[in-house]
Amino acid sequence: MMKTYLPQKTPEYSDVTLVLPSHSKIDQTGGLNQFQYKPDGGAVYTVTLGTVPEYFVTLQWKHIEDLDKQFVEDYYFNPLKGKGMARTFGWKHPIEETVYVVRFTGNVQETLHPTGRFSLPSIKLKVEGYV
Repeated sequence: MMKTYLPQKTPEYSDVTLVLPSHSKIDQTGGLNQFQYKPDGGAVYTVTLGTVPEYFVTLQWKHIEDLDKQFVEDYYFNPLKGKGMARTFGWKHPIEETVYVVRFTGNVQETLHPTGRFSLPSIKLKVEGYV
């Protein structure tokens, strides 16, 4: 559970929490902000740039209902909510039931189909804390 290792935080946009119904695939990755290097002929050194873990959650667009996709797009494009990658907001984890403070980590990518509908391969959120 990510909440165990993250700080309690207040999201920049807190009027409404983004809630998406549970779907079959959520990818979570976590780690510390670290890098390793090895000087010529020396031992491997690890540099840690912070003590708070970094978590990322990837939601698969194909597992989200059309109406819920509109909510995600609204959070991304609305300057008062996510404003792209600029602002944090609350997102309720559909399995853990915890409200996390997250932000988008990339741009919206679209694939146009002959039917006129579009799809996104995934939405990646950086988890920065919990409410």
